[in-house]
Amino acid sequence: MSSILVVDDDRWYRAMVAQQLAASGYRVEEAASGADALERLESERPTLLLLDLQMPEMDGMATLARIRAGHDATELPVIMLTAHDEAEQVVSALEQGANDYVSKEQAFSVLRARVDTQRSLRKAFDRIRGLEQSLAERNERLERTNGELEATNRRMQASLAAAAQIQRTLLPTSAPKRAGARFAWRFQPCEELAGDTLNILPIGDRFAAIYVVDVVGHGVPAALLSVMVTRLLDPPGEARSPLLEAAGCPEPPAKMAARLDDQFPWDERTRQFFTLLYGVLDCHTGTLAFVSAGHPGPVRVSADGAGELMDVAGTPIGLGLEREHEDRSLHLAEGDRVYFFSDGVFEAMRDDGEQFGRHRVVETLKGERERDLQGSVDALLARIEAFTGAGGTHDDVSIVAVERTRSGLDAAGG
Repeated sequence: MSSILVVDDDRWYRAMVAQQLAASGYRVEEAASGADALERLESERPTLLLLDLQMPEMDGMATLARIRAGHDATELPVIMLTAHDEAEQVVSALEQGANDYVSKEQAFSVLRARVDTQRSLRKAFDRIRGLEQSLAERNERLERTNGELEATNRRMQASLAAAAQIQRTLLPTSAPKRAGARFAWRFQPCEELAGDTLNILPIGDRFAAIYVVDVVGHGVPAALLSVMVTRLLDPPGEARSPLLEAAGCPEPPAKMAARLDDQFPWDERTRQFFTLLYGVLDCHTGTLAFVSAGHPGPVRVSADGAGELMDVAGTPIGLGLEREHEDRSLHLAEGDRVYFFSDGVFEAMRDDGEQFGRHRVVETLKGERERDLQGSVDALLARIEAFTGAGGTHDDVSIVAVERTRSGLDAAGG
């Protein structure tokens, strides 16, 4: 219930106003002087004050000044009670913070209408203040939540950066030196963590294995599987020998693919699989044996500048399908090159939806035949970046290349 404090030294008038306002549903308190009203305000908070302008000792103007020193007009409305000849004082009271005025000689209906108006305005003010407080509390909660999210994001970014660094340690630090061959590579993930991986692995003094793996999907799940595959293809320390060599010779690529199929059966929970292009090069003879497990075939560019994309069949690893892993081989003459790619190379896309495509890959590598091996790889990547424009590639890009050199030459170049 709205409460009204009637401040007037006229006992009869206070009683009359209190009686009629109470009949209208208001709770009414009375104060006989300005000092009495100020004392009440220290412990009470009425909805509205009716303040007589003319009172002994402390008049209405002095009382209003004291009230406004601690309560603004929206917080505590004040209606001045005036006589008919107090127009100048009424103006002064309004200028000093009174909300309204009413003459004691007017009908009570006028007073009640003025009181109802101020009550409605006060309720509106209370609703607005409540909304503002609620909004402030909500903003404070949002700021706290944003701070927590930013801290979580910083931790996640730091974790992703650390994980990406671990992935990079699994890449070749430099191309291995082999008499009879030189190697080059480029790796460009589309996100912090990649589903692609690649490597060039020396096997004894004569052979080298090269591979590109492309795990379906992106992000942490793809990166974790990529690391697991890398560890099986290139186990640390002495574990490498039985995995990559059998009876002193490199394990055939198709057998390697079958081994991975056994290690990664279809799992309905993760629904992950990957493709693989894996080859073993005999650096003395130039014979490259390779297998494709659902992966794009290699591109061969001969010393005279002819180029071709080799179409090969095979099933991805981890799908639980009937295996179709078959060893293929080709002979590299001196100056011949072979490039292994992930499908991010062929499928690099412009904004209009056109893909870079296999034909552009072959033609680019043919056109860059005069460059050294690493230069040709870098030129292909630059051509892809120019093709896709500011949008960049939407998949990881992995390239491994090998070039046959004369047996016994220093193969560290590229």
